[in-house]
Formats: sequence, structure tokens, C-alpha cells
Amino acid sequence: MLGIKRSTVDWFIKLLGNPISDYLKLYIDNMKDEKRGIVQIFDIEGKLISSSELDMKRYFLNISNYSPGLYFINVIINNNSQSVKFIKL
Repeated sequence: MLGIKRSTVDWFIKLLGNPISDYLKLYIDNMKDEKRGIVQIFDIEGKLISSSELDMKRYFLNISNYSPGLYFINVIINNNSQSVKFIKL
């Protein structure tokens, strides 16, 4: 089909605990040789709240100071990205 691009990403995001009150725990499953990436967090309006480097398969972030609501996590590794949403209590 024209206009449809298949994803070639072989890793995926696993978010533990959703909704979340204090600590966001993010795991990247099936991450192979990729050593670095970027983790971005956006609020419901699309405003970038946080951006930091990902240098291993686990990522922990204290979100206790975030306002309650819906957020999106975007992970970028080797120019490929995946997003998940979470609820902050």
C-alpha cells in the first residue's frame, strides 16, 4: 500500500505502574546494541516537560512534583521513536 510505512523498531517501552504517584519506572525491552537514547515527557497540551538521556534499559524519574493529569512519554533511539501515555495522580 502506498503511504503506509511499517515500523522497523524491534524494541518497545514497558511502563510499570500506571497511574503513577511518585516515581515513573520505564523499561526498554529488546534493546540491543543501542546504547543511548532520549526520553521526553510532554503534558496533555504538547508542552515538553522533561527531556533527558537514556543510557541503559531502565529509566526512573521522580514525578512527585508534576501536577495530576495525563502525560506522554516519548523515547527516541537511533532516530526511531515510541510513545506511551501515563496518568499522574
